[in-house]
Amino acid sequence: MDKEIQSSSAIQPTMQKAPSEYFQMALNDIREITGIDITPDQEARLLIKAGRMCDLSGDWDQALEKYQQALEICENDEIKAEALKQKGHIRSKRGEWSAALQVYETSLKILLRHENLHEAGNVYKDIGYNYFEMGDTARAREYYSKALETARQCDDSQLVADVQNNLGILSNVKGQTDKAATHYQQSISGYKAINDTYGLAQVYHNLAMTYADSGEWKLAGEHYQKSMELCVEVGDTDLLSIIYINRAQLAIHMHDPFVAKLYCDKAFEIFYKTGNNEGLAEAYKIYGIIYSLMWQRGSAESLFKKGIEILGEHEYHSTKAEIYYELGAMKLEQNEKKAALQYLQKAIEIYSVLGMDKEVSRIRDEIRAMEP
Repeated sequence: MDKEIQSSSAIQPTMQKAPSEYFQMALNDIREITGIDITPDQEARLLIKAGRMCDLSGDWDQALEKYQQALEICENDEIKAEALKQKGHIRSKRGEWSAALQVYETSLKILLRHENLHEAGNVYKDIGYNYFEMGDTARAREYYSKALETARQCDDSQLVADVQNNLGILSNVKGQTDKAATHYQQSISGYKAINDTYGLAQVYHNLAMTYADSGEWKLAGEHYQKSMELCVEVGDTDLLSIIYINRAQLAIHMHDPFVAKLYCDKAFEIFYKTGNNEGLAEAYKIYGIIYSLMWQRGSAESLFKKGIEILGEHEYHSTKAEIYYELGAMKLEQNEKKAALQYLQKAIEIYSVLGMDKEVSRIRDEIRAMEP
């Protein structure tokens, strides 16, 4: 376990450097050495690349700044569409769903006008993911279907693998674990065929979550480990933070709260640095569970409520439902049935809106078991 944690530190020195500084230095060197000033479109492309580096290192503010600079100077429509798409990715990561949709839709209009099916398919996929995170699974599936149709139309193996991965996530949320695993395996085959290490890191992580949901802890641990190794290889701190939080949950299921806290601390550090409020809420949920297991119920309740507070603007969010459920379960253990019922009902309400019927049925069964 210690070796796994230490291996992730190998990417930290490069992550602490500012990609934006390297970009400006490189740009100045090009001008000085060649004596030729690059065009606005060429500079915009370089700005987008610098923005991606900032995104990868977790500096989302710098990434947004670079994408905005690119938008302000570029003349080519398709470069504008790319900058908008990348800007949408940051807004989406921050849970700013309306802002993300706005820039995605603007990007999509430009791409469809220029009949750029490859990039349009990617934006369909991004919009689908955005709706998924908003809890609108029907719209998510609609856009994933458009993305898959477009990918097959232009023979885009990368996009097919990406969409299969996202469809796996959607099926898993719906409790269709076998269907999810099938989508993930198709995605793995696709990523291996095109040597996409980053895509493999993502799908192994998602498959690990499916195994965890099915209670297959050993398989879950193996796939989290595969994902983490690949994630360190590509240097993606964003995905690494999610892996850490899920490994913390796995450690909880394995009745090891101390290891769980170790992983949660690592995730929290990244979430705090990047300003990822949804990630912070998830970390507070895990901390709450850990302290509850350690019989520090007062601290646990405060941590759970901090997670709900952070998600305040997101009325219907799966993490909020999970926190309400954990609060209800803890209150039930304390024999506070009235408070437990109130929290469990709040969890049911959110899960119902999100269409997560499996979770609704499970909690209702637990409520029935409470009745005398």
